[in-house]
Amino acid sequence: MKIPGSVTLLKASLSQKLHKNLQGKDGDPQLAALRQYLQVLSSTLNSDDVILDVGSGRGVLADSMQKIWKDSPRLPWYYAVDLDELLYDLNLPREIHNHSRKILFSEFLNAQLPCNLKQVKVIVIRNTFHELNIKITAEVLIALRKITRFGAVVYLQDMENLPQGERENAGWHSKLLKPVLEQVGFECGVANREKVVLGYIGIQ
Repeated sequence: MKIPGSVTLLKASLSQKLHKNLQGKDGDPQLAALRQYLQVLSSTLNSDDVILDVGSGRGVLADSMQKIWKDSPRLPWYYAVDLDELLYDLNLPREIHNHSRKILFSEFLNAQLPCNLKQVKVIVIRNTFHELNIKITAEVLIALRKITRFGAVVYLQDMENLPQGERENAGWHSKLLKPVLEQVGFECGVANREKVVLGYIGIQ
């Protein structure tokens, strides 16, 4: 039985078609694609909804949210998920900080969030999968199953080829990751303006 959701295969070439105001630093195609995706979803989200940023790092997603929901009363909650030492150093824009929570990665793996799971509408995982070993990757997928059973949108964005070698890390080719996600219960598709529905995972 499939959980609510599907997997989106999103190619970097899509960034060439994006409005320049949505481009990331130096035209970063990953960030531009993510911002466009959130922009499309923005009209369906409100201040009680939650965007979960798994592997939040330096808060790139939070900066994007600030631009998209600037001065908007509909700004969703931002939940940053990462290791304790990374969350400690995370500095968020003031507007986002006042409507945010910091979640330990271990709490995410157990689907322990300070909200009703039905409030989680979007889960973003950027450039994180290639840093996980097989065991933790499996735990992340299990956590996604638990959380997305209420219909959350999941957007998975990662690199197939790392720009330079990283010890013990390797990129997932979309043709290999897709069947893994299908085995978990997600249905694969393509992210675009016509396919913005609950449960999408974007893979780049």
